[in-house]
Amino acid sequence: MRSTIDKLERFFSEICSESYPAEWDENHLSFVLMKKLRELFGSHRIHFNNWSKIVDWKSYKNRGKQEQGCGDIDLIVTIQFSSGEVLKGVACLEAKRDFGSGNFESMDLNQLKRIKGNLPYAHLLMYTHRSQELQLKFPDSKSWQSHLWVSLLIRPWLSLINCDQMSI
Repeated sequence: MRSTIDKLERFFSEICSESYPAEWDENHLSFVLMKKLRELFGSHRIHFNNWSKIVDWKSYKNRGKQEQGCGDIDLIVTIQFSSGEVLKGVACLEAKRDFGSGNFESMDLNQLKRIKGNLPYAHLLMYTHRSQELQLKFPDSKSWQSHLWVSLLIRPWLSLINCDQMSI
């Protein structure tokens, strides 16, 4: 698990540091992220002791009304267990990037509330061009460096946002 998380962090760091400043755009960053996630988590069979499962990730970039109501990215994960049971899950992400100021000036409170109203478990994905010190990667770690932060959109959090000054 730790090696997969570390690999993801390297991907995030590469995506953000290689894209800034010339290609520092939410759509570009999201497309590159989706491609990396498909490479890492595409369709894989996982074996452990006497069982196996097939894990398949698909990602989609929303556009138009779908993007307005659901956010930028949809991730669909399907897990098929050796017993034949299938588990499917969906994650919806609204992506935002920081600006040269380090703030997220394009954050729109009405947009986030609309997405939250449509999808109570939607997440906010924030890209930053500078590595940030974040807390509690693992229970035995106090912090780690990252270029990416994901948070569940929750009502108390939404009421605290000052979009023009939002930074992580």
